Amino acid sequence: MKEFDDFVKQQQKEFDDFVSEQNKEFAEFLKETWKEYDLQKPVARPQRPEPVKPVSFDHKKPATKPQEVKVGEVTRLPIPTVTPSATFSPSKGKTQVPVVPGGKDVAVEPEKDFAVLPEIKPEVKPEETVPAKRSLSGVEFSFYSKDCVVNASLKNRLTLKGIAEKDISAGWETLSRSNYQPLIDDCLAFKKDNALNDYGYLLLTRKVATELCGSTHSDEIALMQMFLLSQSGYRVKVARMDNRLTLFYASGNMIYATCFITLNGVNYYRFDTTPNKTNSIYTYNRDFANAKNPVNMNITTPQPFSGTYVEKTLQAKAYPSVKVCSKVNSGLISFYKDYPQCDFSVYVGAPVSQEVQQTVLPSLQAAIQGKNNRKPLIY
Repeated sequence: MKEFDDFVKQQQKEFDDFVSEQNKEFAEFLKETWKEYDLQKPVARPQRPEPVKPVSFDHKKPATKPQEVKVGEVTRLPIPTVTPSATFSPSKGKTQVPVVPGGKDVAVEPEKDFAVLPEIKPEVKPEETVPAKRSLSGVEFSFYSKDCVVNASLKNRLTLKGIAEKDISAGWETLSRSNYQPLIDDCLAFKKDNALNDYGYLLLTRKVATELCGSTHSDEIALMQMFLLSQSGYRVKVARMDNRLTLFYASGNMIYATCFITLNGVNYYRFDTTPNKTNSIYTYNRDFANAKNPVNMNITTPQPFSGTYVEKTLQAKAYPSVKVCSKVNSGLISFYKDYPQCDFSVYVGAPVSQEVQQTVLPSLQAAIQGKNNRKPLIY
C-alpha cells in the first residue's frame, strides 16, 4: 500500500511540475507585444420567414386557351447482344476459370454460406466517480438564488498596476504561484453538482471573480475569470479595449448580436455586454496550453436554480376552453435572460424544468386527449 501511495504522490508531483512550467511559459508569453485586431460586427439574428402567400384566382381575368404540346419522335436505342465467353462453362459444384498460358486449369470451390453471428461486445461497467471535495467555509454568495461557497485562497490576491502586457503577465504569475487548485475544484464541483452547462460555468466564474476582487475592479475581474476558466480547460483570452480589459471565449456555436474576433479559424465572442466605443482591440494569438475546450452553448440537462416561483395562466384565443397554468422558477428566468442569442436549435434542445412538466404538460395532454393527429398540432 505504501508503494502505491508513493506512486500516486510521484505522479501528482510530476503533474504539478508540468502545470507550473506551463504557467511560467504563459506568463512570459503574455509579456510579448499584443497585436491589434478589428472586431467583427455582430451577426444579426435571422428573422422568422413569413409563410408564402397563396396564389389568388382572378375570376375577371379571361382564361387562356389550352395549347397543344408537340412531342417529338421517340428514338429507340438498339439493345446490345451479349455473347457468352467461350472459356466459361458452369459445372456442378465447380467453376472453370480461363486457361492461363503456360498454366493449368484451376477449379475453384464455391464459397460456403456461414451464418452471420452477432458481434459480442464486452460488458462495460460504468466508472465509479469519486465525489469532489468541497470547501465547507470560504467566500459565500448566491448564484441565481442558489447558495454557493468557494475557497477564499485568492480573495483580494490580485491587484493590477495597469493593463499593459507586463502588468497582465505579473498578474498571471501572482495567481499561478498561489494555492489556487482548491478554488478550481470548488467551482468544478458546483458545476457538476448543479448540472451547469458551459455558459453557466462562465457566469459562475464571473460571479466568483467579482466576489474575490470586488465589484469595482473590472480589470482584475476579467483577468481572474480568464485565469479560472483557463485552469478549468476552457479556451478564453483577455483583450485590451477602450482602456480596460474584457474577456473573450471560444465557441463553435453561432452567437448573434455579439461582437467577436476570429483567430486561427476560431471565433472568440466577447463576454461583456457593455457597449464598446471602438472596434479595435489588442490581444494575443495563443491560448493557455491546458485550455483545449471551446464553450458549448447547448443545454442538455435542466438547470436546477432556486428562487421564488412565478405563476401565470395562459389561454388560447382560438380555443377559450384550453387554459394552461405555468409555474417557472425565478432563478431560471434570470438565467435565460442573461443567456446570449443562439441558434433556435439550442433552445429547442434544452429540456424543460420539472415545474413546467408538472404544470403545463398535464393541461395540454388533457386538451388533446381523443383528438386525431392533426388536431393537437393546432393547439
